Amino acid sequence: MSLFVLDTDILTLYYRGDPVVVRAVDARPPTAYGRTYDSRLRGKLPELLTMTDHSVLLTRYRRIREVRLQLNNVLVGTIPKRALQECGRKLGYLRKNTLVFDSEDDMAVLMD
Repeated sequence: MSLFVLDTDILTLYYRGDPVVVRAVDARPPTAYGRTYDSRLRGKLPELLTMTDHSVLLTRYRRIREVRLQLNNVLVGTIPKRALQECGRKLGYLRKNTLVFDSEDDMAVLMD
């Protein structure tokens, strides 16, 4: 069985009630999620805090990475184009209404 891990950004959106994230997370039972280090979950979903089978970590990691990428793409799709352009302009990435990055790190800065 593959387990999912939610990073702190996704957890924050979940706790704030973001409809896309809440729908995606609640679509799976608590036992579908792997270990998390977010202390806000302690006592709420104890199943999330245990993972003992280290032999399947690589498989789980790859699956989690795939799901995370899909969810991130959905989340990025909810950001209005105007907001991306405004932030890109302020950070110096917007040129002739096109976001231009020198590296993937620049894109991560914009998304953060």
